[in-house]
Amino acid sequence: MAIKTFKDVESALESHIRYDSKELTTRTTKELSQFVGSPEERLKVVHVAGTSGKTSTCYYIQALLETAGQKTGLTVSPHVVSIADRVQIAGRPLDEVTFCRYFDEYFQLVEQFGGRPSYFEIMMVFALWVFDREKVDYAVVETGLGGLHDSSNICRRPDKVCVLTDIGIDHTAVLGNTLSEITRQKVGIVAPGNQLIMYRQSDEIAGVAEKYAENIIYVENPTTDDFRQRNFDLAYRVYRHIANRDNLVELSEPQVEGASLTQVPGRLEIYRRGGVDIILDGAHNPQKMTALVRALTQQSLDRKFIVILAMKYNKDFREVLEIIKPITKQVIVSEYRLFQDTRLGATSADILLDECHRLNIEVEKSANLSQALELALKKASGQTDILATGSLYAVSELRKLLADSDTRSLDSVY
Repeated sequence: MAIKTFKDVESALESHIRYDSKELTTRTTKELSQFVGSPEERLKVVHVAGTSGKTSTCYYIQALLETAGQKTGLTVSPHVVSIADRVQIAGRPLDEVTFCRYFDEYFQLVEQFGGRPSYFEIMMVFALWVFDREKVDYAVVETGLGGLHDSSNICRRPDKVCVLTDIGIDHTAVLGNTLSEITRQKVGIVAPGNQLIMYRQSDEIAGVAEKYAENIIYVENPTTDDFRQRNFDLAYRVYRHIANRDNLVELSEPQVEGASLTQVPGRLEIYRRGGVDIILDGAHNPQKMTALVRALTQQSLDRKFIVILAMKYNKDFREVLEIIKPITKQVIVSEYRLFQDTRLGATSADILLDECHRLNIEVEKSANLSQALELALKKASGQTDILATGSLYAVSELRKLLADSDTRSLDSVY
């Protein structure tokens, strides 16, 4: 059957969704890539790993390169707007017709390959395959999980530029329980000859990075707590390195400023409905939630929100709730219904409810995000703003519910 819509793509990928926690390895990804022609061998790659900020950093790098007149490919995950977020060309997700035309041809090769690749493995190779077809100048590639054994790590050319964003504790069941173990996984994207660009974080993180990477550029830490600025400063240093190496143009201050205004889907997006600002942010671990709270309280320390919270199973919801408690008027706990490349579902709303009670947070439960949004708007009554957070899967679902709402920038609100 010909693939003509995004729905057809998702249907084709359905049987490739992993239901277990299979050990991470690049073996199947390498074999699939070789079967379709090893596209990664013909791409200049900027490879981004980290616990927090990697998607935003990828978008900023893409924007800077595009501003310099370079044709880029960008792949990020999970997708927030549509599955085409995972395959972006020249600063835009592929349109549905083009995406499906490419995918129809590619998926026939996947079926010939066999080998049972996962949804994520299929989509990673697909992105690289399209980037090769589109003859991009640079491919900006975000890791999925970790780095060392991540599917994206089939990109191993010596000219690859590696970027390490902020590292924290997350995905401990797979990556390890300490910063050293997690850093080892993240810095595993560095191949022989690669340049690594990162902030100097803790001595523990720097020590591991220096053990496994020969060439490191440390970026000076910014004085601001604004995580958007922090991510952009890192991206700009990456651009300057590439521009110097590859003789790209020097960007003017207005050009740099323009790139810094890039809106990253699912990160501090603001919708307006019924006189209420609804802020969507996919923060889903303590490090990201801390950065989000800082951003929201920079101008108004006593600002309180009605919080819609839905989180992926196995996330550290206890610490997340403790972090958002100071900015919370009331929490509405719920569960998302959206699945992409995993069947690992949401944390039970009942569990979140119990934890809110333990922390003496005023709380109600909604069966789904549609009802949670309706309840939050009713309680806000044009007086209190809403923050929806805890998962990019939840944010993606809520974006669809808010599709007919006006959008605003954070800076226009605070």
